Amino acid sequence: MRGESTRTIRDNVLFELGLFIGKLGKDRCFFVVQDSTELHIPTDLYGITPARYRGDRRDKNIEAALGSACNYIRRFVRDLKSVSSTQETVNPELVDENLDDADIIAILETWLRTDAREGTAIRYSDVDKSENLPNGSTKRLITQVFERNTDLVLEISGASVFKFGEELRLSSYIV
Repeated sequence: MRGESTRTIRDNVLFELGLFIGKLGKDRCFFVVQDSTELHIPTDLYGITPARYRGDRRDKNIEAALGSACNYIRRFVRDLKSVSSTQETVNPELVDENLDDADIIAILETWLRTDAREGTAIRYSDVDKSENLPNGSTKRLITQVFERNTDLVLEISGASVFKFGEELRLSSYIV
């Protein structure tokens, strides 16, 4: 291989593919390659299944050529479980049960200013998980958080979800 000139994949494409594979796993990733192509891939990508197709068709019909490769992938994927049902958390962060309400409010206020997305529905349970709070903490204390942060408005506070927005003040529009 050294000293030879070969066509290869661009580094940024490999990087993005690596991110994708890292999330899904090698057994859930495929790439399609023409059967007459000499394949040169980095050794880290060994184990990814190539789906090959005949590129030398007389009619030059790429859809027909790719049909068998796509069917191969479709059959394989159909037999897999969903990614979320097979992935396990390797090192789950422990919930800190020793937090008092003031601690939780401080954490929620920081989360609200740095990570929360205004105008979208947010599950209380998702915030509890992402911030390692005891179950039910966000739902129990969210009203107090918004009472303390008057530039934000709690628009909806449902059984499982809340939504907030920025307080529009008339004085900020007067010139």
